[in-house]
Amino acid sequence: MFLGHSMGGFAAIGAGLAVGHARVLASVPEIELLQPGSMSLRHMQPRKPTYPSLIEMLAQNRTTAIEAILGDKDPYDVAVAERLGEMPNTDVIMVPSDHGVFWHLKEQGTLRPTLAAFVAGNSVRSIVSPS
Repeated sequence: MFLGHSMGGFAAIGAGLAVGHARVLASVPEIELLQPGSMSLRHMQPRKPTYPSLIEMLAQNRTTAIEAILGDKDPYDVAVAERLGEMPNTDVIMVPSDHGVFWHLKEQGTLRPTLAAFVAGNSVRSIVSPS
């Protein structure tokens, strides 16, 4: 079980894919580092990551269940959501938020139930996006 937000979402997805047969909950994850508009571009330069992209691993994923929650107000995150939506075993859940999705869930009173559902092995979709 792996959980992460933003660049931590990149790490959670990468670790989950490397382990295999895992579950991942990622909030506004990056899937390619140092891209224009990304948080990693703002925070990692001038360092170059050893593994800058998860795209190939995501495309080959057959065993790790990924739930990704992304906000619909940040153009970079919307683009990541579109890309993630093309990947196998990945459920993309959009919420009315900017990059602060966990803060949005907390304000809505759904962060704790979301995390509890994830830990219990249940999907978070019905809690995060009940419509």
